[in-house]
Order: sequence, then C-alpha cells, then structure tokens
Amino acid sequence: MEKYHPICIHQSVPAVFHSLPHQGKNQYSEVESQFATQPKKLSTSGRLAKQYNVSRDTIFRDSKLAEGLTSIGNASPEAKRKILSGEIAINRNKLELLSSASNEEIEAVAAQIEDGSYMRRAPRAPISDAVLPEIRQLNVIIKDFASSFNSMFQELNNGGTVQLKSVIRSYIDQLEDLYRNIK
Repeated sequence: MEKYHPICIHQSVPAVFHSLPHQGKNQYSEVESQFATQPKKLSTSGRLAKQYNVSRDTIFRDSKLAEGLTSIGNASPEAKRKILSGEIAINRNKLELLSSASNEEIEAVAAQIEDGSYMRRAPRAPISDAVLPEIRQLNVIIKDFASSFNSMFQELNNGGTVQLKSVIRSYIDQLEDLYRNIK
C-alpha cells in the first residue's frame, strides 16, 4: 500500500512527490523572470512629468487647463483666440474650473469674453467720497515712506539686511493690524 502525505488535500497524491526538490520554481517562474528584467512602463503623465522635469500634479493641472481652453474654443473660437493672444486675461484656476463646468456656464463666459464684458475679478465696492481724502493722505504717506525706505535700503551693506527685514516685518504687521481694525 502506498503512503500518502498527511497534509495533502488530495489523498491521491503520493508522498513521494512531496519529497522531490522543486527549488522554488513552478510553471510561472519563467514568465515572472521575463517581466522582472523589463523596465516598468510609466504612465503618460509620469513620462511627460519626467520629460519636462515637473511633477505629475503639474501635468494633471495643465491638462485641466487645456480642457478648459478647448471647452471655451468649442463654444467660441473667437474667445479662445482672445485668451491665447493675451487680449483677455483669464485666471488659470478659472480655466481649470471651466473644464468641468456645464455648457451653459462655458457659453456664458465665452460670450462675456467676446463682447468684452468679462472681468477677471469681481468689481470691488466703490470708495465713498467721505473716506477719499483720508485715503489720499494715507497714500502720500505710504509713497514717502517707500521712497525713503528704498534709499535707506540701498545705503545699507549686506550685514544690515537682516535688521532691515525685521523692521519691514514690523511695519507690515502694523499695517495688517490697521487693516483688521477698519470697519
């Protein structure tokens, strides 16, 4: 009677086969070794990122930018021409958002670009006439300060620039406090 291996699930495999040396090879060993010698293929974005020495995220952002520009171009070739020629300045983020916007939104932006009513930023609230003299006075003070500061900066040697940076930071902090206190 043949002796079977005690752990073998299939009792029909004799124990003699379990004692043969297999040296870690099976029917897939040769296939694995073929793939191990081949270099891993990069994705298109990975290949482009490497080629242009940028990150993959930059490639993805630029693709969204191109999609947004294509969307504008599909809605209005004239709007696309104005953007590419620099006649109209449009924010990169806005173009990226247009890549996933609805057709109505894209057509609205394209129409604004065509008729010249597109604004890069939303208009700010007008300054009231009562505040205007004070703003003009503040503007004169800031310009005088910048002028004297620039001449002082040019007179300093390289060792004094560290102290100058701390003075500038102090002025910036004071201006930020002033800005926060405006109601």
